[in-house]
Amino acid sequence: MRHPRDISRRQFLNRAGGAAIAVPSLAAILAACSKPGTPTSGGADLSNIPIATLDAPTELPLVGEPIAADTPIESGPLVLYNWADYIYKKTVGDFEDEFKVNVEISTFNNLEEGIQKVVNGQVTPDVFVPTPGYLRRLVSQSLLQPLQHDLIPNMTATTYILDLTPPGGGGWKLPTQSELVAAHDKSVADGKAALQSVDDNVLMTTNWRLRAGGQVVSEAPRHIALRDMLNHLAHHRGQLTVYLRLLGATVPAIYGPSADDQRFA
Repeated sequence: MRHPRDISRRQFLNRAGGAAIAVPSLAAILAACSKPGTPTSGGADLSNIPIATLDAPTELPLVGEPIAADTPIESGPLVLYNWADYIYKKTVGDFEDEFKVNVEISTFNNLEEGIQKVVNGQVTPDVFVPTPGYLRRLVSQSLLQPLQHDLIPNMTATTYILDLTPPGGGGWKLPTQSELVAAHDKSVADGKAALQSVDDNVLMTTNWRLRAGGQVVSEAPRHIALRDMLNHLAHHRGQLTVYLRLLGATVPAIYGPSADDQRFA
């Protein structure tokens, strides 16, 4: 590859959310400290893990624990294990140059071959990119390790999709007033935390998608999606004032003073 440079796996995860290298599934990051060919104890029985379908999604059991947040920094190289046809070496080179890291690439032609190399210890990857259909098998063999979110401060930046009607999703019921207030307060706090954890470059250079029934119905840069969301909230607050007036309730100032609230006059 290129000139050897050192980087910790922790540093890679910190930077990967806004980096140029494309890793389709960070959920498939393998254990950083144990050899994949020697599974940890507590592997799940494959027969006890339901097969996920579009109509019946399933949650895979966690095997093992994330690495400790205070794990000592490790040296490189970073081993990327991916399909032979899905690696653009120029992008990898740009990533190395920008973050002063040496990326070692290992490849496979199909997942049967790819998983077997991991089981046999031929490849000890830091980042493995299987297709979702094989995750159940990897979990059963204790080949995946949960992520340590404390080491990924931009974790919220990896959430690119909202599906309004996910396959297998449940129904909707009218929330109580206290549930609405609690949900509002939590959303405000979560929103502030998410904005504080992401930098402007991510907002300007990555897209956010809105789905309905698995189909993408809208896609826009993150900063545009945020702007439109805030505008949309203000729009509906304006609509709410109509109902308040019809009910004889006090209409608060929103865009400016109202007949009932002159604080901003």
